[in-house]
Amino acid sequence: MADLVREEMRGRYFGLRNAALGAAALVATLAGGYFLDVWKESHPRGEMDALRVLFLGGVLCGVLSLFIQSRIYEPPLQEGDDTLPFRQRLLLPFQDVNFRRFLVFIAAWNLAVYFTAPFFAVYMLKSLNLSYTAVATYAVLSSVADLASAQLWGRLSDRETNKPILLLTNFFVALIPYGWLFTSQNTFLLLGFLHIEGGLFWAGIRLCTGNLVLKISPAANRSIYFSVFNAVA
Repeated sequence: MADLVREEMRGRYFGLRNAALGAAALVATLAGGYFLDVWKESHPRGEMDALRVLFLGGVLCGVLSLFIQSRIYEPPLQEGDDTLPFRQRLLLPFQDVNFRRFLVFIAAWNLAVYFTAPFFAVYMLKSLNLSYTAVATYAVLSSVADLASAQLWGRLSDRETNKPILLLTNFFVALIPYGWLFTSQNTFLLLGFLHIEGGLFWAGIRLCTGNLVLKISPAANRSIYFSVFNAVA
């Protein structure tokens, strides 16, 4: 991606790319939630079969994406000193003070996020007894907010720097779990607001995190830096 997309237009490009991803997520989430509810009504004990059908659909889409990816032009690889043993090259990102700080930040952030992230949908289904369609509808609200703001964040990141945008968006996302403490079956507006807030600010986080990795990793060893970043994340 760093080779294909010029630095001065990365914000706009990835904003557009993330908006396209949001649109795909919106359609898929609505269709999947509706499918699960219809199947559950006609096959009360066949819920797992419906999930298997959705998983199979995901696998087929994944295989199709591999075919599309194989048709993308890849510029020649320009790496650093390839005579350096791989184990020593793997240590390079940790020896880079600035990148090491970024790794500490992303590790702490992901630890906090994924400590709770898997359980929001479970909470809505099991504790609030919401239908799949209702859960999917809230997810769609989040996708719409993501879709609406992705290009805005992209233009801002091209005009400003990524770090202040990342600080701003992380701050507001960090407040979201507190709002969930006040949710119940009757707090539809609050649930909707929390999903919209999440979609709005997570769009900025995803965009600026990716842009920052591209910006602070040296071109000569970018693949090693990305590998370490993804492993830590």
